[in-house]
Amino acid sequence: MSQIAQHWLQLINDARAQSRYCGEMFCEIAPPLLWNERLALAAEEHCRDMAENNFFDHIGGDGWPVGERATRNGYVWSRVAENISFGHLPVEEVIVGWLGSPGHCGNIMALEYTDMGMACVCDDKAPASNYWTLVLARPLSSS
Repeated sequence: MSQIAQHWLQLINDARAQSRYCGEMFCEIAPPLLWNERLALAAEEHCRDMAENNFFDHIGGDGWPVGERATRNGYVWSRVAENISFGHLPVEEVIVGWLGSPGHCGNIMALEYTDMGMACVCDDKAPASNYWTLVLARPLSSS
């Protein structure tokens, strides 16, 4: 795992280590996630798609959602979610933004997820410059 990936994983796990409100929903402390390279590849695929095709959405340019991207990259999941962001921001600000959004915060704090992968694609030719994707999942074999 790269140092960047280790840093991103630590930031997300630091967030999960604190109980918080995600909107009106109280979320207990959540166990740490594990880095999963297949989910990171799914995240990178989506970032690249958004940057190269000038869109910002959870549905890819091919019409498929995050679950299909995770599956295509070899992750067999029982639960999966995705947070996206854009703009030339440091990762810490991206995560603060997600934690300030009830749905994104709920994804980060969800006890059901055990694995994560994250990516950022920087493209100075793209309107938003940086595209961020966090994929959270639980493998099918986990109970």
